[in-house]
Amino acid sequence: MTVYVDDYEGQFRRMIMCHMMSDESIEELIAMARKIGVNPKWIQHLGIPGKAVHFDICKSYRAKAIKAGAVELCIMTEDEKRNMEWQRVYRAARELNQQYIESQAMTV
Repeated sequence: MTVYVDDYEGQFRRMIMCHMMSDESIEELIAMARKIGVNPKWIQHLGIPGKAVHFDICKSYRAKAIKAGAVELCIMTEDEKRNMEWQRVYRAARELNQQYIESQAMTV
């Protein structure tokens, strides 16, 4: 199971937020969210074509995710190799969302 947290620093009200994503499955992403105390209903972009499924989490939850085994990713870097890893995970999260959309279409 691999869940990732990036070092993005987006402002939301008084909080600094980052992204938590998976390159394996939506289920493992939701499992990590539950493990660190994030409500699964806060999942972002699930079922929206072309978007990467993820959670926006604040810095304190980022620390909890890392302690629980999440891997740190660098989006805010000039190191091309580290940035390419973030891009790979982002593309994988987008693909997971597309698979979810297709599976939902088959059940209708």
